[in-house]
Amino acid sequence: MATPRRRERKRDRSTTMRKFVWAIGSLLTRFGFNGLKVEKIAYEAGHDSSLITRYFGSLSGLQRAYVMEIDYWVPFFERFILSPDADIAEIKTMFNALFKENFNVFLKNVEFQNIILWQISENNALMREISDGREARGETLFKLTDPSFEGTDVNFRAVSGLLLGGIYYMVLQARSIKGAVCGIDLNREPDQLLVLQTIEQIITWACNAAGDDHKVNTEPSNMINYDFELLESLAIQLSAKTEEPGVQADLVLKSETRKLNKLIPQHMLTLTNDTQMSSFLKLTLNRLREICDQLYVPANPVNANAQEILNLISNVMRHFSDVVPPQVILPRLFGFQQSEATNMQWQALKQKMEAFGTDPFLIDAVYKPFRKFIHAGPAATWGDYQYLKIYSKTLEEQLKTAVKDQTSLMELLIGLGHNHPCFSVFFTDSLKARISGQREQLRCSILLETRTRIGQLVCWTGLSFQPCKLPIVEELSKWIDLELARTPLAAENGVNELSLITPFNATQLAVWRKLEYDAGIYVETNLDVFSEKVASNFMTKGGVRLSQFSVKSKLYAKEQAIYKGLEGYALKMLEEIRRFL
Repeated sequence: MATPRRRERKRDRSTTMRKFVWAIGSLLTRFGFNGLKVEKIAYEAGHDSSLITRYFGSLSGLQRAYVMEIDYWVPFFERFILSPDADIAEIKTMFNALFKENFNVFLKNVEFQNIILWQISENNALMREISDGREARGETLFKLTDPSFEGTDVNFRAVSGLLLGGIYYMVLQARSIKGAVCGIDLNREPDQLLVLQTIEQIITWACNAAGDDHKVNTEPSNMINYDFELLESLAIQLSAKTEEPGVQADLVLKSETRKLNKLIPQHMLTLTNDTQMSSFLKLTLNRLREICDQLYVPANPVNANAQEILNLISNVMRHFSDVVPPQVILPRLFGFQQSEATNMQWQALKQKMEAFGTDPFLIDAVYKPFRKFIHAGPAATWGDYQYLKIYSKTLEEQLKTAVKDQTSLMELLIGLGHNHPCFSVFFTDSLKARISGQREQLRCSILLETRTRIGQLVCWTGLSFQPCKLPIVEELSKWIDLELARTPLAAENGVNELSLITPFNATQLAVWRKLEYDAGIYVETNLDVFSEKVASNFMTKGGVRLSQFSVKSKLYAKEQAIYKGLEGYALKMLEEIRRFL
């Protein structure tokens, strides 16, 4: 009999220890690390606190046992290993897998999230010991990766640290306040997939960059960099000259621009996807724009050197317009050259709008896309120019034929993606004026009809005037939906949640309100509106709500029984009033 008892005691000890470890996790999840008190842990586990010292030596021992049990970095270091002579390809594959799995596990492991939060929030000897242990295991990996990045511009340890810290912060932000980081919300599955994709991109970029640095590179990109450096140096020298610039561009400058005019398309052919092309064009066009702006002299009508650079920019944009990033800033010389022609085009359009009595505020809203290309102000971008070309051409065509009044003009602007706040405000103010003072049913009808009309308008361009804002159709539809939400008839069940329930039947309710109306208690002058408001704000016995038409049809009921039923309420009210007289 002794053996079974010893086994039973051993099982009891193991079970009790498991309960204490479980209690740590439960308290940490609910109260954070501040909730890890001996008394609370013992109460949560259902055992005496003295057993913590007996089984774990101390509270720190119990905490250590818990952390070591859930610390997923321990099995990570056992699974993710590198060969002693690992090359860049092996490093890229292994670290891509490691950081992706780290993201997935940390995102789902609330207990370990609390451990990391504890680790960075309190100077705790145990947390430091655990952290140092992870660092020591990680050091064995980095000693194997260091040779592959030695002598390059890539610090792979820093890349890994930023990735790890970024994962921790974004996950904790999503969990603690349900918040986004840079617009990425890890509470949404599509955003989680985006982060996984970006982890792979960052590791790949770092490894590819290090691999390239170890090779003698004779690709066109090296030649392009050399020519850019030469062009930039030349621009500094030319812009420093004090004499008037000549009518002809500098010969060396022309030679360099011609070389780049060939090298840039050649390099584009070596790129394999739109992302690479877009990134290369963004860097290239920004460098060219800076050179052009440096050579541009606003006070001088002759800008031959700047024009040479602008011609190169125009050629590149013309050939690769479909992949040029819309955020690329255009040179100042380009804006200057567009100013006069753009202004003439605008003045002609303005006259046509004034001819059919367009509100000046709306005309000013129409003007917004032209502004950057007429007056010196914020730098215009390639996206601004693309939008203006479609916008101005469509306006010109439609004002000749289809657009003859303010309503059709507003619809055209919606179709053109004109989402400037000035236009949004004008449209919503106009809609407010239309529905103001209207009966509830008519207000709903106008709002619903407008929302449908907006959604069915012809889309003249896939662009938006301000890409950072909501598309205009979405913005106006959202405003209409919010306005409809304030209208009881638009509710799904046609019920105003704030309606008052009375003990009257339908006819009694209508007659009682009409008696109040006749006595001057209400100041409504229109019985249609009055009936609508009664229907919206009162319900009969049992919570039944009447329609406006039902209320109006019963206002003049003459049956004696109706008034008999109301008499008691009226006498009770009269008696109450007379008590105070």
